[in-house]
Amino acid sequence: MISPAAKRWIAAAKVLGRDAQAIVRCPGNDDGVLQAHDEIYARDPTLIERYLVCSVCGARNVLRMKAPS
Repeated sequence: MISPAAKRWIAAAKVLGRDAQAIVRCPGNDDGVLQAHDEIYARDPTLIERYLVCSVCGARNVLRMKAPS
């Protein structure tokens, strides 16, 4: 069973996976906005890791996805 917090992170990742500039509230505490930044995945340069970090509480998560063309 997926926890409510995990469901909120998944929803945030879906939005920020489509648009890194989208404004998404922190799924952890709803106290800030997630900032997204990309890094090339070292093991496969066709992929990126998009880091999601709360501007207030520092909560973080990462998603791996195909690099934008």
